[in-house]
Amino acid sequence: VENPDKSSAFFDLRWIASGRDVLNIHQPRANSPRSPRSPRQLVYPKQGWPSERLTLLEHQKVNHFLRSAELTTKVGLLHNLRNNLRFAEDIDIDAIFPRCYDLDDPSDVEAFTQQFKLLQAHAILQLFLY
Repeated sequence: VENPDKSSAFFDLRWIASGRDVLNIHQPRANSPRSPRSPRQLVYPKQGWPSERLTLLEHQKVNHFLRSAELTTKVGLLHNLRNNLRFAEDIDIDAIFPRCYDLDDPSDVEAFTQQFKLLQAHAILQLFLY
């Protein structure tokens, strides 16, 4: 049975996207029916985690990939796809993945604005021509 409360301390396996989320795992209350009397296990994951405050019960596991933002965020995925374009020179990139923009990059903001204006003009023309 899956626990719908994402911030609950009652879990067996939890997937965590951000290292900050590790610190949001709260210890179960002592009078909880799920908390065994055995001592808590302090988990020391690989370096880079703030593990000094992470305590888990013996049956609990946390799955987190360090520096996974390149695959788990839209901007990270965008940069990965763009960086790998050099290996596929003869492929139409618009056929592979949809238009996407990094709105922190001024050139992408300009491209986004131009694309928006072009699509709006195209929509207006379609209204009157068809």
